[in-house]
Amino acid sequence: MTLRRILHLIPLFLLCALTLPKKKIAADDWLPIDPAELKMTSEPKAPGAPAIYLYREIDRKDLGRANSEFNYVRIKILTEEGRKYANIQIP
Repeated sequence: MTLRRILHLIPLFLLCALTLPKKKIAADDWLPIDPAELKMTSEPKAPGAPAIYLYREIDRKDLGRANSEFNYVRIKILTEEGRKYANIQIP
């Protein structure tokens, strides 16, 4: 290969490296579950609530056309009525 051809390929390799996914979501990224949360049957701050958020984190990256949003939500179902909040839809 000539030096000129190599110089033309370097930007192509850089472009490929920049477009690769940065982070993959895996079960290893989940926060540990506190045993007290598993035993919880009510929340004094929200008496009678069918379900509550235990943790919620939203990370957004606004990159023009390549926008992304990562939602991490942990909820606790406290009553039978709260089961409807466990059903989620991923757009």
